[in-house]
Amino acid sequence: EDGIRDTSVTGVQTCALPISGMVLLAISLYLFSRLTETSNFWSLLPAMITGGFGMAITMTPTTAAAMSAVARDKAGVGSAVLNSMRQVGGSLGIAVMGAIVASQSSSWLRAGHPRKEAFLHGLHESLLVASGIAIVGAEVAVSTVRKPRHHGHPSDHDYQPAVAPE
Repeated sequence: EDGIRDTSVTGVQTCALPISGMVLLAISLYLFSRLTETSNFWSLLPAMITGGFGMAITMTPTTAAAMSAVARDKAGVGSAVLNSMRQVGGSLGIAVMGAIVASQSSSWLRAGHPRKEAFLHGLHESLLVASGIAIVGAEVAVSTVRKPRHHGHPSDHDYQPAVAPE
């Protein structure tokens, strides 16, 4: 296989990028879960940078791997399915996190805790669950992400030029 098919634009193995990105995302979510009601912008910045970098190095190689698994003539369908699944995953993630926040906040309110404290507890719990899910995502990537195979691309040994030389 040539280097282009096995590595990203930067030359890093493509399977390492989504795994590293999911770990960085988990770290970011954990950092967010440590925030308090007195946290300021500078408290948020490390988590935002870590999460942004993690998402950036996860999404591009994941998209490349998914699209390389689809025949070239089915690229439109593959892209549509990929984008639909991202939308469904994002919506499901928000719903699950919202349910955890609501459940945990309610239980703390019933126990007599102040509203701010109850909300932060619920938020922290949901972020810790999301961080755990990101770690599971990294483990899934370790076991399932393979080197992309570019369907529709001729290999070097069976390449035929479009026009025969004279």
